[in-house]
Amino acid sequence: ALELRLEQQELMSAMSQLFMSTESTASLIRQALEMAGKFLRVDKLMVTTHEPGSPELKIAHEWYLDGRPKDMPESRTIPFTPGTSEYDSMLTRHEPYVAYEDISLVSGHELALSHGVKSYIAAPLFLEDTFHGMLSVSQLNETRAWSESEIQLVKLIANLISSAMARNIMEKHLHRMSSIADASPQYISYINKSGQFEYFNQGAVDTLGFSAGELNGQGLSLILG
Repeated sequence: ALELRLEQQELMSAMSQLFMSTESTASLIRQALEMAGKFLRVDKLMVTTHEPGSPELKIAHEWYLDGRPKDMPESRTIPFTPGTSEYDSMLTRHEPYVAYEDISLVSGHELALSHGVKSYIAAPLFLEDTFHGMLSVSQLNETRAWSESEIQLVKLIANLISSAMARNIMEKHLHRMSSIADASPQYISYINKSGQFEYFNQGAVDTLGFSAGELNGQGLSLILG
C-alpha cells in the first residue's frame, strides 16, 4: 500500500510538472491521459466538455491503450440531462465521482455499452464552481472492481485538468483584452512602482510623442523630464 501511494505521488508530481509546460493545453491533456492510462492499466480515458444548458457532453479528448477500435460506433456527444446517472450524481446530488464495476447493471448507459465499456469511473471538471465536463476512465470488454485509491487518483487528475482548462480560458481572455488594448487609439499604459512601463499601446506612443524604444528604456522619468 505504501509503495502504491508513493507511485501515485510520483505520477501526480510528474503531471503537475507537465502542466507547467508552454505547450498547448490540448497537447498537455492528451499526454496526461496517456500517463494516467498506462499507470492505471485501463483501456480508455476521455475528457468531455459541457456548455451551460446543453443536453449533451462533447468529447474533447480521448486516449486508448490499444488504439480506437475500428468497429466502435462514431459518436462525439453523450446525453447529459436530468435522469441520466452522471447528471443526477454530479449536478443534482453534487457527488464528487461515479464509479461502476459493471455498467450493464445501471440504466442509461446504452451508448457506453455500445462502445464496449464494461466498468468506469467519472469525475467532474469544475471551472470557477461551474460544471465544465467530466474525466472518465473506462475498462473495455471486462468488468473491474475499482479500488478507493484508484478513485481518489482519478479525482486528483480531474482537478489538474480542470486547472489547466481554466488557465487556458483565462489566457485566451487576456489575449483578447490585450488585442483590444493594442488596437485602441486611446492612451493605455501600465507603470510599475519603479516608474518603468510594463505595458503601453500605440495610442500611448502617439500621445506622448516618444518612440516605443524610448519609453521602454527610460520610463516615467522621460515624461516628467
